[in-house]
Amino acid sequence: MSEQPHRQASRVKTPLRRGLRIAAGVVGIAVMGLGVGICLAFTPAVQTWVAQRFLRDHPDLGLALERLELGWSRSSVTNLTYARDGLRVTAPRVDAEIGLVGALWGKVKIRKLDATDWIVAIGSQPSRPATAAASGTRARAGWVGLTAQGVAGAESAATTVGATPGHVLLDAVTLPEAFSLDAVTLRGKVIDVGTGSDPATVVVDLKGGGVQSGAAGGFDLTAVASRAGNADQITLTSRLEVVLGPGSRLDAVRSDGTLTVRVAGLPTGASIAVVGGVERTPGVVAAETYRLTVRREGAPWLEARADRAALSDTVRGSVNLSLNERDVASAL
Repeated sequence: MSEQPHRQASRVKTPLRRGLRIAAGVVGIAVMGLGVGICLAFTPAVQTWVAQRFLRDHPDLGLALERLELGWSRSSVTNLTYARDGLRVTAPRVDAEIGLVGALWGKVKIRKLDATDWIVAIGSQPSRPATAAASGTRARAGWVGLTAQGVAGAESAATTVGATPGHVLLDAVTLPEAFSLDAVTLRGKVIDVGTGSDPATVVVDLKGGGVQSGAAGGFDLTAVASRAGNADQITLTSRLEVVLGPGSRLDAVRSDGTLTVRVAGLPTGASIAVVGGVERTPGVVAAETYRLTVRREGAPWLEARADRAALSDTVRGSVNLSLNERDVASAL
């Protein structure tokens, strides 16, 4: 009599056990599938395919790449190109050490960023055809034409940023609230291919880091400008300082450098010290101060300062110029 209830209980437990085993098997397969999916998502082949498809669907971005590799702490891009509005950028490889999980939550901490052998070509794909007169003027002007274009572009950008009272020039750079850059190495060249068969080239070498909220990051910059057709050379060596305020707000950019001009036929070049920067006015909302000092052998040639009033697009300043014919002759 006692065996009958035991047999009935066993019959009830057997289907229950089978159901639990099936459920466990389904969960195990699902977990395994999820694991495989996650592993595939972090394989370079899948990441590259997804990125390339996205960029093909958004041609207006002007971006293309050959290979993408995203990891939890390290990422790299191979043969990255950008082409738009007369500008073409090519980078054989870009390596970055950045926390992927933190970046997804807005905490962008870049421990290391390396990009070498990149090329920035200006005027490779003009957005609109230049007139014959303008093209001829630029070809004859050489360095002057290139410099004038850069100045005009800077003035245009300043006008655009300053068009709305309450926005200053430094607001043009927006960073994530939790942003830091520990170390960066950038080596490449900028080529103005629009100057024809004798293009102007600037070789750039930038190293530094230490950028974070409430601290000043430092960078060492060397830029050497030359032309293929002659031995003339302009070299800029500078120490750059970037200051971030609360919330990774850009508060100041300062430069302390030396500009050396070497002309063919002269044994030595002329060197001048150039110090300048832009910074927010302490304690004043939406106000900036601009400074520029040029010295030759310790003597000031040019001293300029401008202040932008709070919540205004008005800039007022002063310029002191101390330059005579002897100074010009000694520089040349």
